[in-house]
Parts: sequence; C-alpha cells; structure tokens
Amino acid sequence: MRGKYPWFNEYKILGIKNSLYPYPEKPVYDILIKSSSKYPKNGVIDKGIKYNYPIIKEYSNRFANALLDIGFVKNNLIATILPISIEFIIADYAISQAGLIHVPLSEIEPIEGIEKKIKKCNPDGIICSNYYYKNLQDIVRKYSFKHIIIDKYFNCGNEKVIFMDKLINNYNVIEKYIEINPRSDIETLLYTGGTTGELKGCMLSHYNIYSNVIQICNIYGKAPLLLMKGAIAVLVGIPFFHSYGHIVMHSMMLLGFDIILVNDPRDVDYMAKMIKIYRPVLQFGVPTQYLKIVNENVNTSGIIGISGSAPLPTETQAFADVKGFGIMEGYGLSEMSPVTHFNVSFLYRILGGKRIVYLINLSTKFSFIYILLNKIIRLFGTKTFGKIFTSILGFMIKVSKRFKSLSKNERRKTIGIPLPDVEVKFRDTNGKEVSTCEILKGSRAEMFLNGPQRMLGYYPDVGSGVEKDGFVKTGDVVEIDDNGYFYVVDRVKDMINVSGFKVYSLEVDRILYQLDEVEIAATVGIPDKERKGSERVIVFIKLKDGKHLDEKSVLNYLTRNLPKYAIPKKIYFVNEMPMTLIQKTDKKKL
Repeated sequence: MRGKYPWFNEYKILGIKNSLYPYPEKPVYDILIKSSSKYPKNGVIDKGIKYNYPIIKEYSNRFANALLDIGFVKNNLIATILPISIEFIIADYAISQAGLIHVPLSEIEPIEGIEKKIKKCNPDGIICSNYYYKNLQDIVRKYSFKHIIIDKYFNCGNEKVIFMDKLINNYNVIEKYIEINPRSDIETLLYTGGTTGELKGCMLSHYNIYSNVIQICNIYGKAPLLLMKGAIAVLVGIPFFHSYGHIVMHSMMLLGFDIILVNDPRDVDYMAKMIKIYRPVLQFGVPTQYLKIVNENVNTSGIIGISGSAPLPTETQAFADVKGFGIMEGYGLSEMSPVTHFNVSFLYRILGGKRIVYLINLSTKFSFIYILLNKIIRLFGTKTFGKIFTSILGFMIKVSKRFKSLSKNERRKTIGIPLPDVEVKFRDTNGKEVSTCEILKGSRAEMFLNGPQRMLGYYPDVGSGVEKDGFVKTGDVVEIDDNGYFYVVDRVKDMINVSGFKVYSLEVDRILYQLDEVEIAATVGIPDKERKGSERVIVFIKLKDGKHLDEKSVLNYLTRNLPKYAIPKKIYFVNEMPMTLIQKTDKKKL
C-alpha cells in the first residue's frame, strides 16, 4: 500500500511493519507441521480429551493417505458436514495435504440449504457425522459421490459407506506429499451469501489462507506474539464451516495454543465449565454469545473475548467491563479469507496507554529476553499460567476502566484498523470513487478491499467477483477517524431510503441498545405503499427478561435522538429474534 495512512502510526505502536511481505508460499498443512514440531505438548481439547499436535498430524497424515488410496485425486472436492470437533480439524488438514479442495458445510443448516450448495459445486465425496448421516439419504440417492465417509463407525446398513476412524486406524503415515502450487491451487471453497445475497463459493488458495493467518498473528503486537506463543489456552465456539471459525482454527494452531472446542456454540453452561477447568486467556465468539455470557453471569474475569461476524453492542462491552471481561472486535468477509480489520485499542487501555504499549513493543529489540520469558512461562503449562494471567488481567480490566486517562485510549463501535497489507478504496452510493483523504475529513462511502488474502474468485470462475484492479466489494458503508479506525455505518443493502434521505439501520440499532431494557434491536426498511421508491422504517425489539417497555416510550426516546425522517413507523416487540446459522440477527427474515 503506497502513501502514509493514519493506521501506520498504530502499527508503529504495536511494533509491526507496515508490510509483512513476503508471505509463506507453502500449503496450509504446513501450519500443522510447524505446530507439531514446535509445541508437541499442546493441542486440541475436544469433549475433555486432549489431542496433542503430533497426534493430530499423524491422524491427518493417515487420513490423507487413505483419501488418495481410495480414489480421490488432486483438486477433487470433498464436502464436510461436521460439528466443531477434532474430526473436522483432522479432515481439514488431511484434505489439504492430499491436494483436495475442502467444502465445509453446516450441520445446523436445513437440508435444503445443504443440497443447494452440493448442487452448485457437485463434490466428489462427502464426510459427515454419524448422527447427521440419516438426514442425507435423499441427497445420497440424487448425487453420485465417489465415497461417503462417516466420522465414527456405526451400523448404518449401507455397504458403500466407509468410516473415517477405521481409515485412520488402517492406513500408515503418508511419506510423500502431493505437489501444490500455493498461489493457484484452491484449499477451501467457502460458501457465502456475498454482498448480493446470492449463494456464492469463495475460492481461497493455500496462499490466501496462510497469508491471513500471518496477518492475524501479528496484529496483536510484537511483544504478545513473542511472549505468548505456545503458552496459553483459547476457547473456540465458532463453527468451523464459517470463515471466521475456519481462520481462527488455523491461526491459533500456528501460535501453538491449546485450543478448547465448544461443540455447540449456544451451550453457555459448557463454555463456563471449560473456562473453569482449562483457564483460557482468549475466547473467540460472536456478539450473541457474549451477550448470553454477560447476562448469565458466567465467570469470565480476565479473559479477552474476540468478537466478529456482526456488530458488537456497546452495552455488552460496558457490562463486560464490570465483570473484568474484555472484548475486542474484528471485521472480515469470506472473500478476504476473511479477516481484514481489528480493534487493538483495548490493549492501550489495560496496558497504560499508547506510550507504554510502544515502549513494551520497542523492548522486543532485545528478543532474547522474550524468548527466555516465553520458555519460563511455558514451563507452568497453559492451565496454571492461564489462572495466574487472567487474575492479573481481570484486575487490570476493572481498574483501567475507572481512570479516564486510560479509558480515552480505547475506541468503541469500531471494527478497528486494517491488517498489514490490506488495501482499501472507497466509492459513494452512485459508484464514484472517493479518496481516503475525503473519508478522513468525514465523508462516508462503501469500502472495497484487496490484499494477499483476497480470494481467487467465485467458483468456478477465477477472477469473478474481483474488480480489474484486484479489489472486492464489501457492501459496507464506512467512516474513518483521525487515527485510522474504521466504523461501519451500515450495510449497503440495509440502508433505508426514506423519500431520498438515507437512514442507517445500524445507527438506529446502536441508539436502541443504549436503553437498559433492550436485549436485541433490529431496524429494517419495508416498501412504502404510499410513496413509490421510498421505504418505511420498522423496528423489532427483544426485551431482557423481566424488563418492560412500550411503543410510546421507545418512540419518544428515538424522537429525541433521531431526525424526523428516521423515526420508525412501527415498533414490534418479539419474544425471539430470528438468527442466522452463525447467530447474527436475520434482518432478511424480519
């Protein structure tokens, strides 16, 4: 990226370079090879069982060997319908190692949605969980898969079915690897609704995914990267079929962390149990999970939550502060592998301000000190160190919020700064390009992105969905502050046109979240029958348990905080808010 941008100053504070080029030109399974070599004692915890990285590497090797032996060849597509599980991780790396293309699908999606995706890409094989197999009967009859593989043996009565656990037991470790071109060979085909709502498969190369992993690992700052490698546990409750969960899986593995899996992202009780046993320092989730955790009084003191996939209500962050639970927000889209932005400002608050963070990262010039400290920390083990570290961190989170001099360092309602090497351009709603300087002066425009993690195109056409200059459309209208922090004002498709005036639905939502009684708010536009081409603003509200609000009081509140054209024509109070598969509010359904 050419020129001087305000977020480059943030990079300087964090001790990272403006550019991280060159990125590894290696296949994705190289991540597992590295973690098993550097962090052999760490691994993945699934249902209370720990699988060390060398074991995962061996199982993935065996499964890759089996896939090639039973007839799959390079660039064949394999769809998986698996939960957040060790089986997903083994399958993902095995598919990568065998030179095949992974098509992760959701086991909580209606079967009609699964069939649409299968029809789109016509995979050569399918891997699913044994309890999901019964749902696939109609699909199995309609499509000619080379093989149907079930994760664990059970008596299904179908001789054509083979079992993943048996294949792993019956095959040896693979000795040679399929030749892969990281830049052009597709590693994962991720389906998304895209910015238009149409079903599209993002073709992500090995290079795309590995580049995004490197960007994510560096954005926390140089000192945390050197100090924490292999030293902590992280809690992951995001489905791996989703781009966010998929890249978290790879990133946390490259850092050598113990990865605690939450098989059902909605099971807050299980999350609480895993936190108590394994003492994670980081938790990856979506806003609705953090809302439940805060409301149900789960002991998350000292844990840092990383939130993505949907805007995080500031009210949730405020409640988290009281409990000593920090939440940092990120942003991305499947077309970008997916992460492009991250809000680092929380670190400034808890560590004593930008100057202190700068000095800490500057001290990494004496890298031997950090290497030594890392070795000492790792001697404690992730549980013991996690217990000590979260106790200190919980205190810092609570105390730092009390001091305005520290709190002013943190920015909220923002998706953060671009990751290194993420290129940004802007267009107004009429398609005219807007300069970064104009945006920094207060203009708003739709954001377009490019970078080493940008997809090859929408399946099967390389280059489709990508503009001539390499940028992809995000569909998000943004503004930027003086320090280079980006704020999503609204989705282009969620902007409401009221007689020519633009109403940003996310802004209305944020104002509603400031009401103590509101648990979830969603603003949508519907066609105005009386004015052709115009829309009416409609609001849906789910109240917190035991709280009460009426339409009149909400309207009075909004009248004081919104221009007249943005006042909703109707407010609906609902007992349940419709959610997408990854627990985002489903405005389309509303």
